[in-house]
Amino acid sequence: MVGDLRGLLSSCRAVAILSPLGYGFKTTVADAIAHGCYVLAHPALVHRCPDVLRPAIIPFDPARPDAIAEAMVRLARPLPLAGVDAGLRASAHALRARDFGVCGHEVPRNPFF
Repeated sequence: MVGDLRGLLSSCRAVAILSPLGYGFKTTVADAIAHGCYVLAHPALVHRCPDVLRPAIIPFDPARPDAIAEAMVRLARPLPLAGVDAGLRASAHALRARDFGVCGHEVPRNPFF
């Protein structure tokens, strides 16, 4: 168990999620990027992540011997975060509009109240 996730992630350069198992988007990816970390992720996981986050995600296949050298080159660069918040917000609004018929910044009316 990690007592202070924010403190831990703030002291890291990267977080590795090397398992291809699971479904959907992992919140660990978002937590890491939000705290300025790159994410080394199995290629199967990379495909499940939002496009706007992919510049901060380094595909890493542990079965490839050259993967470490490629990852180290990317890790030496500054984390590319420009526009991530705006891109995620736009994506969330588009999904909400598509799935719930809510546009813009409207607050949906709760039918139970």
